[in-house]
Amino acid sequence: MEILKRYAEKKKIFMSAFILSGIYTVLYILGKLMNGNDLSLDSSSSAISTLSTMITVIVIIFYVTLIVSVVGMVLAGVYYFVKDKSDFVMLGEFVGYAISSVLLGLSVSGINAAAKVVKAYSSGDYSSLLTMNYSGMIEAMDRASSCMEYFQWVMIIMFIFNLIVFLTMKDVIKTNNFAYSLDDNFGAQGQRIVSYDPQTGKPVYENVQTGHSASGNGVNAGSSMPVKNSVDLGSFFKSKNGKIVIGVVIAVIVAFGGYKIYDTYFNKTSINLLENVKVEFSGYDGSGRIFSCEIGNIEYDKTNAELASFVNSIYLDYDYEEDLKNGDEVEITAVYDQSQADTLKLDVKGATKKVKVKGLIERYKKASDVPSKTSSNVKKAMDEEMQEEYDNRQSSYSSYKTSFVSMYYAYDKESSYTPEDYCIGIYKVEHTTNYGNTPETETFYAIAYMTDVNSEYSDDDDHYVYISTLYDSSYNRISDESQIQAALEDSYYFDDHKITKFE
Repeated sequence: MEILKRYAEKKKIFMSAFILSGIYTVLYILGKLMNGNDLSLDSSSSAISTLSTMITVIVIIFYVTLIVSVVGMVLAGVYYFVKDKSDFVMLGEFVGYAISSVLLGLSVSGINAAAKVVKAYSSGDYSSLLTMNYSGMIEAMDRASSCMEYFQWVMIIMFIFNLIVFLTMKDVIKTNNFAYSLDDNFGAQGQRIVSYDPQTGKPVYENVQTGHSASGNGVNAGSSMPVKNSVDLGSFFKSKNGKIVIGVVIAVIVAFGGYKIYDTYFNKTSINLLENVKVEFSGYDGSGRIFSCEIGNIEYDKTNAELASFVNSIYLDYDYEEDLKNGDEVEITAVYDQSQADTLKLDVKGATKKVKVKGLIERYKKASDVPSKTSSNVKKAMDEEMQEEYDNRQSSYSSYKTSFVSMYYAYDKESSYTPEDYCIGIYKVEHTTNYGNTPETETFYAIAYMTDVNSEYSDDDDHYVYISTLYDSSYNRISDESQIQAALEDSYYFDDHKITKFE
């Protein structure tokens, strides 16, 4: 204890707290001023090397700060609780150092975990990275992050407190009701300490007016050096200077509170996640689905690595149903890390967006639904194919004559996802043979049919036309026009279709 009392000097305690808190306050201000400015490195190898060096320096600074805080807490505690309980400045240093020591102690495991990961990565020790307990390390690093943020504010408060005391000692802040000296021969209230009571340990002050000494915390009128009045807080706060101090303190508190409110709720970077989202639909009207969904271009500062990491971690979620029809609305949601957004102070907009379904293929349910232009183009294509088909069958002994009769539309009732809807052309075929002296002519009906006749039909596209003779259920060729629709409905190709005739 005697050793601690010997080293528990006001000047050392005060100056160490003043300097330490000042350094962290300046670092905080510089950090705010440089916020968003990324360090530019020439290559990935130099980046890794720099990162490794930085984490080593940070760990050293952290442990130096922890040692200074613990030593400062012990010495300030010894001074206040053992040497002079009237020294409220030493009490303030003790409280500040004590809180700092606790916060730093709680951060040790997180700092060590971060250093371990960085060093393993920088040295290329990837086997160690694979065996690390990341869940525990992440929890420790999160705790360290929170504790270090509180530690930063403790340092700022200690710096402001010590700055006020320092400026008061230098008479920059002039008061009539407050005095303090870093000389251990003077008490917290400016009176000379001549000795310490051997039984109580309390300081014994010199009474200049009476020439006698007095023990305890009593205040005396004078000393061998100019001494200010004792600390009379009530009178001080009622004085003009006291009111000025109170006003300044209130102004600082209001300004700080206002800044924190602004910084927390208003000082944010706006980012719109789904402003340029791209959604493509495929399939048929009534059975459509989302074919592709891309987040598109997001406007943000591409040079900010942390912001880029946030954007790259976003993924899209939406309804995967397959019964969409044109005009429906689907909701696209951008899923992002809320905690990371809060850390980066992002004002996230457009996290959800409703997109109207469009572009799905519309099917025709009956012949009258097919546009006349489409049906005309389809008939023209079937006429050409039918003519070419039977022209190729002509010979010196056999001839064919084809003529268009009517056209039907076959709507696929069974499949809605891969339907086969057809336009069917009915043609009368007159087959004449000249094998004998008397030519013989046989008449039957053939069909030409084309699939994919829907809203996406274009005459510029290639369409295959199928040619077939029309048979009844007994596989006899149809030669009676009145049997055509029944034959179509019984056909293997169209028996699950709804057949309607073009008028």
